[in-house]
Amino acid sequence: MRPSDKFGDKVASMLQLVNTAKKEAELQTAEMRDMRGRKPGTYLLPGLARVRDERGYSMREVAVLSGLTLDTIWRVENLQRGAEARTRRRLAEALDTTIKDLRTPDEEANES
Repeated sequence: MRPSDKFGDKVASMLQLVNTAKKEAELQTAEMRDMRGRKPGTYLLPGLARVRDERGYSMREVAVLSGLTLDTIWRVENLQRGAEARTRRRLAEALDTTIKDLRTPDEEANES
């Protein structure tokens, strides 16, 4: 066997190890998500759109006030993703409200 063949075999073996590790990491990440596909520690904010409308802000204005991206605001408001603690605090501060209010669905907020 030529030295270049040994090198090629080692490279192939290393690539296989990297691909295996990558697949294992993807599986661990998938397992960390709950049944709804959200990361642990994130919460949906079903009251975000209501509070934003009550304050008269556009999504873009909330993004600027909170220092978050417009995409993040859209995804959180449309319940496409949960909000981590830091995101919840930033939104509550930007909208001068409580996190509890942001987590309160419209139906429950209208009852009180």
